[in-house]
Amino acid sequence: MQMKHTRRRPTKSCLECNRRKKKCNREKPCNHCIEREVEHLCIYRELGPRLRASRSQLLDRDIDCRSRSTSDVDDPSDPEDKSHLEALDALEYRPQRPNRVLKEALNMPRPALAAPKQTPSTAMPILPSHLRESFPNRQVTDFLVEMFLREINRIHELIHPPSFTPKYNAWWKDFASNCGIDDESMDFGLLILRICVLSLQCLPHPNYPTVRVFDGSPQTLKRKLYSLANSMELPQNLARNRKRTLASIQHQYYHICYLKNNSQTRECWFLLGQTVNDAHSIGLHLEKPGHPIDGLEMELRRRTFWSLYISDRFMCTLLGRWPLIPEGHYDVQLPQDNLQAIITSPYHLTPFTDRIYHIKLAQFMQSSMCSFSWKQDQTNPYIIEKLSRKLEDDIVTHLPPSYRLSSPDISWDSAEPSIREKRLCLRLVFYTTKAQLYRAFIDPWNSLSRNQDPAPEKSQDGEAFELSLTHHRALIDAACEAISSATKLYEMTGPDECTAPERFFMLPVTLMESIACLGLCLLSNRLAGSKGVLDSATLSETYMIFLDAFALLKWQAQASDLAKRGVRTLDSLDVLLSAATPSPASDENAITSASSTGPTPGTIDLDDPKNLIRGHSRVPFGEGGSLDLPGWMPSFMKSPSSTWLLHESGGREITSINTHNDLELDI
Repeated sequence: MQMKHTRRRPTKSCLECNRRKKKCNREKPCNHCIEREVEHLCIYRELGPRLRASRSQLLDRDIDCRSRSTSDVDDPSDPEDKSHLEALDALEYRPQRPNRVLKEALNMPRPALAAPKQTPSTAMPILPSHLRESFPNRQVTDFLVEMFLREINRIHELIHPPSFTPKYNAWWKDFASNCGIDDESMDFGLLILRICVLSLQCLPHPNYPTVRVFDGSPQTLKRKLYSLANSMELPQNLARNRKRTLASIQHQYYHICYLKNNSQTRECWFLLGQTVNDAHSIGLHLEKPGHPIDGLEMELRRRTFWSLYISDRFMCTLLGRWPLIPEGHYDVQLPQDNLQAIITSPYHLTPFTDRIYHIKLAQFMQSSMCSFSWKQDQTNPYIIEKLSRKLEDDIVTHLPPSYRLSSPDISWDSAEPSIREKRLCLRLVFYTTKAQLYRAFIDPWNSLSRNQDPAPEKSQDGEAFELSLTHHRALIDAACEAISSATKLYEMTGPDECTAPERFFMLPVTLMESIACLGLCLLSNRLAGSKGVLDSATLSETYMIFLDAFALLKWQAQASDLAKRGVRTLDSLDVLLSAATPSPASDENAITSASSTGPTPGTIDLDDPKNLIRGHSRVPFGEGGSLDLPGWMPSFMKSPSSTWLLHESGGREITSINTHNDLELDI
């Protein structure tokens, strides 16, 4: 018996190496996947044979093409085509006498296409059994989804509960009846898993005891569901022609939030780029995507796009990179903010209102601190003054009374309990943005320069110098307000055992930046002496704020490795300030003097967080009044980004540290 030979060879590489045309070493994971840090994508699978069309299918396709082209063929009796027909006759081609078989096939009535069946079990593929068995039961997902809607959804407001709940119930009904799952249902199942994983990040929570809800620890269940979501998402990403849906963008967005909470900023940035690309593929950036959309879906599409926009601008400012969503490459409008109105008179207020102003702050950051001319503009006091007025006129003056920066209207806090946290978050982001705007004016006297350059004299440009001093004082005020907002938000988000979602990333990063700003301003004022803008009493009071904020960061470092990284970085600044600033209180006030025992330079004290004010070891100045300034200071002062966290105290650049959950912190 003669065997049929084919040119197909078995696949000897993983899917990633096969896709990238790399030589795979057949390990699990292979060397290339380890190098690219995508070990979870190292999968070995025998690719099925390529499906080829049958002879009858090819004939039908040929008939369709010819039937569509008959209307385009010119009439052979047209006198203008005589020369053309003569040339065809010379080739013995007779267009007026077509092939008899083809003519009969063209005239043969085609059977009507059968209408697609509406039954999902016959029209859609079934979820693989191993994934179905691994999916959590509904009792677990109900518990975690409810926690998400109460504790986490307030940050992004991407999920609209009145429209989400019916879809959630319908999805579980199809899942229980073992119906088939199409792409949209698969995406919604992934959305449920990503929501559950985000909720598990915030456990243990005093208001949500897990006894008799699920077996085992929350961390074990979180790892299981996270692995299940990745297993379900991988085939979706490998399918080239798979149509993306709004639910697919939403579950990818929540995956970004999970990575950001784990301080995996490198993976977060890569996934954000992929999500933005998928959002463009379904026209999420367009106000009119080309197909009919009802009002509710259009509003949810706007919310999803602008949430990606906020994340993009935040990551760009954090990492010092160019945006993934360039200005001018979208025309979608801002969300209409007309869903679930809390009040409509005397002003309009919904659960999404604060996100509108987060969007406007992100737009302001893009137009100012992400511009090509920012390196030159940030040191020009006149340009910064103009941008500061623009920030006040375009955003602050339009804030509704419930979100005013001072004396807000709290009468509606009982109707929507999350307004309190949202108000503080918006206030924190505003003052952090304002501090980034003034960051170049940390040292208007140039007293922190490593080269000890002479300070600029007022006689050179007295008006510009005075304006620089005004910006310096505004920077101190903004840093103090940001620290105050962060402290109140820590207190408001629950007791010590409560893991609020804001505590994972936003609060440590903003607190570290505010402490660095305030500490360098204090050091500059102290070295400037009588030229400083702070008198002795204000200097001592501001130094107390710095000590309290640094102690709060130390307390947070017990649960957050990102905060612990900030403590190690800012410890050198704390030592410098303890040497340059007099003790803010006397010995009678229990402030430890220089001779008392305390943390030595370069060490970190993580003891009782209730003792906010601690003693600090005094280190003498070097000869000539020189200071050993921290290596991260130049990078911090010249850019609003957080790349200064990439440097050790000795100036050596780092790329990652290990976190408490065995993940990698990539900055």
